[in-house]
Amino acid sequence: MHRILIVCFVGLSLLKAEYRCDEDKCSDYKIGLGALAGVHNTSLHDIALQGAGISTLFSRYNPQYGFTWNLNLNLLNAHVKNAQNEVIAYDKDSFNAFSGYIDTTLFFAKNLKSETHNPFFLGIVVGAQSLFFDQKYSVPSSTLFTLGLGLSGSYMLRNNLAFEYGASYQYGVYGFHYYPARYSPDEFAYESSDYVSLKPNNHHIQAFIGLHKNKLYGLYAKLHLSFTHLDAARSMAKNRYGVSSTYPQALQAMIGLEFGFGFSRWL
Repeated sequence: MHRILIVCFVGLSLLKAEYRCDEDKCSDYKIGLGALAGVHNTSLHDIALQGAGISTLFSRYNPQYGFTWNLNLNLLNAHVKNAQNEVIAYDKDSFNAFSGYIDTTLFFAKNLKSETHNPFFLGIVVGAQSLFFDQKYSVPSSTLFTLGLGLSGSYMLRNNLAFEYGASYQYGVYGFHYYPARYSPDEFAYESSDYVSLKPNNHHIQAFIGLHKNKLYGLYAKLHLSFTHLDAARSMAKNRYGVSSTYPQALQAMIGLEFGFGFSRWL
């Protein structure tokens, strides 16, 4: 794993990283690696998550408006407790499983300070979050599509060092759980799968703070948090033994620390 991280950082360091604005139009690219930890808890079971991932960001703004697209891809280890319940119905009370977490957002905003040196944006956030698990363990995966309001900005401190911040609240406009309906342990094959939509009480909150050295290779560091409330499933689905059950409300919390490079153009 450490060799992969070294190769990624060497490759990133070869990118040209000049940070500047052209005629009041600014572009900001970021790409980084980070560590992520979190939980996914319900009344039936608890899941602890740990892993690492890659993050990319593109931002374009001027004194009037701004646009940002952010994508985070993470590979995680999930430690599941209390797995002998009516949903998972596993033969062990606890186990470790492969997991992944994907989070992406689009931010369309108004620059309230009407400047590019220390901008402050307020606008609309469109997002999607997905937490998935190795399906052979029958742990339900979840996906939530969101819409809400957000703010972000940066403040130049000194020596080209900028403090960056942001936060958003997003309502879950549509979400669903996915897990195998029946699982064959002998053949390691799935006969069918169920998508079960969620009830409407779904919410997602995000926040971050960071530092960006806008000089030479534009190194940056970011600490980010997120909280997600998923409502219970609208209907029942079958577990691995064909027994019907309803997945309850879930709370997801994630914290991550990210390091990488920021630059104004690819070449």
